[in-house]
Amino acid sequence: MSDFEDFEDENAEEKLEEALKSPDLSIRAEAIETKARKCYEKGNSSEAIILMESAAELRESNKDFVSAAQARMNLGWLHGANKHYAKALQAYQFALKDAREGFNSELEIDALFSCGNMERRLRNYDEALGCYLSAVHLADESDYRNAGYIKTQLARLLRKMGRDEEAQQYAGDAAVEFEKYGFEWMVATSDNELANAMLHAGDLNMSFEKAKEAYHLADYNDNTREMDKAQFLMARAKNKMGQFAEAHKIIEEMKARPDFGKRIKHKVRTDLELATALAGMGRGEEAMKLLNKVVPVLKQKDLKVEVAEALAAQARMYFFVPNMLDCEQTAAEALKRAESLGVKSLVIEMTYLLAACYEIMERLGDREALLQKITSDPFNEKHQEYWFSASELALHFAVAGNAEAAQSYVDLIKASKSPFVNDAVQAQSLEAQAILLDAAGEKVKAKNARAKAMQTYLIAGNPDRATALAKFLKEN
Repeated sequence: MSDFEDFEDENAEEKLEEALKSPDLSIRAEAIETKARKCYEKGNSSEAIILMESAAELRESNKDFVSAAQARMNLGWLHGANKHYAKALQAYQFALKDAREGFNSELEIDALFSCGNMERRLRNYDEALGCYLSAVHLADESDYRNAGYIKTQLARLLRKMGRDEEAQQYAGDAAVEFEKYGFEWMVATSDNELANAMLHAGDLNMSFEKAKEAYHLADYNDNTREMDKAQFLMARAKNKMGQFAEAHKIIEEMKARPDFGKRIKHKVRTDLELATALAGMGRGEEAMKLLNKVVPVLKQKDLKVEVAEALAAQARMYFFVPNMLDCEQTAAEALKRAESLGVKSLVIEMTYLLAACYEIMERLGDREALLQKITSDPFNEKHQEYWFSASELALHFAVAGNAEAAQSYVDLIKASKSPFVNDAVQAQSLEAQAILLDAAGEKVKAKNARAKAMQTYLIAGNPDRATALAKFLKEN
């Protein structure tokens, strides 16, 4: 330890000033770094940044690349703390260069990971992904102890990019890394990310069970932050499964914890999920009142994604009231926000909701255009709305007499192994096929297809459509 590293004695400032004038570049650089830390502790970030950059340059001129990389990492952190993400990225890029010059793989991994974090902050997601993947590759090669954390962040980015299968793989790998290096308490974090990726992929039961595992592990380790995340995911999975009372129970348990509400972003996101549960339980008035309270707070806190999600929730409720004019207006605003933010899943959902709204408003041309917009993007196959749109278009074109278009959607659904091709999708596709067979003069095959469609509608929970088909079969 150098003379000025520990400034507990009464001559601390004097020793620091002497070190700042030292002809030894290493001593001088270390003193400058110490002064930078003192400035930051006193709230003078601007001066701290200037000093830390000066220290880094001094170490580079002295060919002490490892220490220079550490100084650049500190500089990046200072810029990041001040939300100067572009400058932070530049500092981390210099740190990466210095780490490589100094042949220090651990610092190289840290710098790559930090570059990825800043690229993500700047919404340069492809660049962030490249940095994370490079960090993971090097971490795997060098037996890096913090690989689990990097893989968890990589999984999160992949999930947000819509690459759910890869996200699940890396989240699972992260849990293995945490256990390997004795960070068992961190497994709840990677398990939550795995549950989230499963949720996005539509594996609702698996997502719920994995989040439940994360909850119990976090509870055992008194990690309330991960407990909250786990229960939020559990509630969201239950809402998506239509089990609204169970979702409500989970949320109420979460909100009863003494420290709930300290993190405003988590609180309002939870309230959004609560509103969904309340609406699903038939308590629409309560749900709308809650949303009316939540939306202004979201806008005030500039929580852009959550504002879009809240507007989407309001639009859903207007649809079920029904209030199609307000539904259209609110869904359109939610869609516009989701598109600007690149929230693909919400874009698809609101596009589909608008199409449903236009069907009731008898704007069938607008409905058709929106449904085709959804099915025109293969990426959307990972979302339930894609397959609903495909089956609705199959039936729409069959009724309209466009056999070629209708058959293309029927064939698409038949060939798919997607878990989203459920009974509701199959029923519409079968009915479309029956209409096409009728038009082709295949009366027996058409009758069989309608009978199968009728049974499938019943299984899917659509007795009205099943009854209509039963009536048609009886009369024909």
